Amino acid sequence: MSDINQFDIAVIPIDAVVMLSFYVVTGLYVLFTAVFYYHWKTYSTDAKVTNLTYLLYVITTLPILIVMGTLLLVLV
Repeated sequence: MSDINQFDIAVIPIDAVVMLSFYVVTGLYVLFTAVFYYHWKTYSTDAKVTNLTYLLYVITTLPILIVMGTLLLVLV
């Protein structure tokens, strides 16, 4: 029977994990911004929809920007 201690677990460097997380968050931010732009162009004739969209954009992107900034600080 094999001893579990014999297996070498692949260790992923924390720098790679942080960098990958940064790229994922940045990609999500770009995707959401593209959806926001389309929504704004399509429904901007209704002031209520526009204001709601702006509000949701700010509420959603602020945490994303905070995460991006934190990851950037970790990388530096």
